[in-house]
Amino acid sequence: MRINLASARLALVLIAVLVLYLVLSAVIPQRDIAEDQIINWREYLGDNYIVIEKLGLDRIYYTPTFFIVLGLLAVNLAFGNIRRLRTVSKVGGTLLKTRHVGSIIFHLSLILIMAAIILNFLYKYNGVLAMTEGQTLIDRPESYHREFCGPLYIDEYDRFRISLISILNNNKDRSGPGESALIIVQTGSSSVEKEISTNHPLKRRGLEFHYGLKSGYSPEVLLTDSLENILFHSFVRIANRKENREQFHRDFIVVPENNIHLEIEVKTDREPDIEYRIRAIQDSVVLFAGLMIPDDTVTFDGYKLSIPRLRQWCYIDVVKSPFLNLVFFGFWSALAGLTLSFVGRLKRVKEA
Repeated sequence: MRINLASARLALVLIAVLVLYLVLSAVIPQRDIAEDQIINWREYLGDNYIVIEKLGLDRIYYTPTFFIVLGLLAVNLAFGNIRRLRTVSKVGGTLLKTRHVGSIIFHLSLILIMAAIILNFLYKYNGVLAMTEGQTLIDRPESYHREFCGPLYIDEYDRFRISLISILNNNKDRSGPGESALIIVQTGSSSVEKEISTNHPLKRRGLEFHYGLKSGYSPEVLLTDSLENILFHSFVRIANRKENREQFHRDFIVVPENNIHLEIEVKTDREPDIEYRIRAIQDSVVLFAGLMIPDDTVTFDGYKLSIPRLRQWCYIDVVKSPFLNLVFFGFWSALAGLTLSFVGRLKRVKEA
């Protein structure tokens, strides 16, 4: 069956598919912006959630099918406009009228935007670092919480060293994690220190360092046995989750050698009055359940648990989007073309 690439019917089908993708991405939590909601969906759907993962519906804007549809729409738009301009040229004799020039600029800009989005996907890099205050990481594969490399992107590791100095809290009551971060990025022999926040990244040698959309509390957990042997000692990143419109800072750790499941909830009604709700479970038996305060120590069944320090953690997004400026250029060009086309049609109405 022959496919007419200039067909208006094909354009409607492709636009319908894109709209469907937009609706699905609004309904289904996406990995890059709503990881806490994904946790809730996994708990609710259980094994059925694998269908969403297999189809890539939790990362729609990173799947090849989305960009194939976008590319086909760009080709359809190009062929359709070539055919339309030939018709206009035959009937009107010229394409230099204001409304025609505006229309050409507008449609070419749309094609440019789609092509730039596809190229950006092919060459894009997005790495997510989960960092606790005071932590330093080197640009290596094992340092990343999550990575995305475009199909044509060439991995370049060991380009930088990043330190999270502190997370700055701008909330008046300091009841939640901070909204900006002070970082130091070292590349080669030079380093730069900057406070980053939403829409205010640090740009360094083709990379952008963004303050991530996810942050939380990170208590230092120390678990020892009766002989003071350390069974677990680390800062634990506590997930910030929403349940019934309320914020919950909770997560768990597992000490496999002793089969201990330790649930921790950071209660943050107002700093510095912070409490920890703790549950320690071993072989389905609750060994301890209660509240702790900072620097407190509890003992249970031959174990000793303390939480000496509380810090914060956040995601730092490392992004390279080489064709993003081309997308912005196409947007403003499309707006200019749309304006010219409108002015030309307005003149035509007045002349009539």
